[in-house]
Amino acid sequence: MTLFVAIFLFALFSCKKNIEDDLVPISCEDCDTLKPKLALVWQEPLWPDLGQYNSFSPLYWNDNVLFSAKIDGGEILRMRNANTGKLIWEWNEHLSPNNRFSHSKFVHKGNLIYCTSNEVYSINLENGQTIWAYKNPTGNGLPFISVFGDYVFHTHVSGKFPNLTSYLVRANINEGVWDTIYTIKMKDGYTPFVSPPGIWINPHGDTILISQNRSYNYPASDGQIDLIAYNMNKDSILYEIIDLDPQGDSNVRPPLVWEDKVYFIGVRTVYCIDAPTGEIIWQKYFSEVGEHLWTCNILIAEDKLIVNPDNQNLYALNPHTGEEIWKETNSGSTCWNDMVFYEGIVYFGSWGEGRLYAVDAQTGEHIWAEQSPNKAKDSRANINTGVAINPDLGYIYTADGFFAMCIKLPER
Repeated sequence: MTLFVAIFLFALFSCKKNIEDDLVPISCEDCDTLKPKLALVWQEPLWPDLGQYNSFSPLYWNDNVLFSAKIDGGEILRMRNANTGKLIWEWNEHLSPNNRFSHSKFVHKGNLIYCTSNEVYSINLENGQTIWAYKNPTGNGLPFISVFGDYVFHTHVSGKFPNLTSYLVRANINEGVWDTIYTIKMKDGYTPFVSPPGIWINPHGDTILISQNRSYNYPASDGQIDLIAYNMNKDSILYEIIDLDPQGDSNVRPPLVWEDKVYFIGVRTVYCIDAPTGEIIWQKYFSEVGEHLWTCNILIAEDKLIVNPDNQNLYALNPHTGEEIWKETNSGSTCWNDMVFYEGIVYFGSWGEGRLYAVDAQTGEHIWAEQSPNKAKDSRANINTGVAINPDLGYIYTADGFFAMCIKLPER
């Protein structure tokens, strides 16, 4: 899989500004006729014409929940009341009509920091108003950001193809003014693509940015993955791991940092790296058919590293040693949206199977592996996005390509 195919897999979805909500909620009497196994509280169309669209992973905030809808190549954000589903606001203020694919979004002090490749936005979550918007003047960026403290980190490349330079940049979230942290130039024919960092704070309080450079030599059809640890306080490279993954490709997510360890995802290998020194503590190779990690996501839950490869396997590893704790072989494929952990359960949607999964973190046992309640009416109704949790009401939010849905959490 090339760099651009991997990027395309993550760049999914699309947007309008209208505060009126004249949609009629789907009656729970209608839901009952479907005999759903999921306890549906409410559902609302992703878009008024009841057509098939996609949403990014919903975002729960302050008794509201944010969905999106991909409309004609663009992404409209739609905030709803988390208890009733009533529409509160819509947002469609993209700077470029053809640059609306998103992957990364974060909440910072009541604002949404939202990235669509070349553009980054700060949006007031209370009213849907744009606070600031930035468009990369070279027209080249990646649809990924990371946020730490009051800063958002993004990546730009020069305006040529193949690009000669890649830039790691940051902006104060309150202002949206960008500056360059460091640049990487083409070397030996390898085009650089630096990715947003994971963050490690060392014992001296220094901020260490841990990024990957996913470089590619197009004439030679060869990739190289370098991991870079950069000390922002000292403006210097702490260490580099050159050509880390032998297959020359990787997952595009920022590395996961936990307890002075860095967890990095290659094509088929998860690496655990000592954050202070860059030494590899352990690595686990996933060898089964289809067990690639291009769209994989990982998280730490109950002192376990949960790994969700591209095939139907799901693993819990010892995060200190890499030893396998449990393995579930029928847990949905291509789960590229982030898993969510809440009160002993790992939740995620599956693009491959179109189901909502709820998995016991201790054992790997399936609590749910259910299709959308709307599947009986339309076979295209697949739960293939991520989830959000409302701990106050005990609800989980997801979407099935037609409806934004609110579902009761399972009782333990």
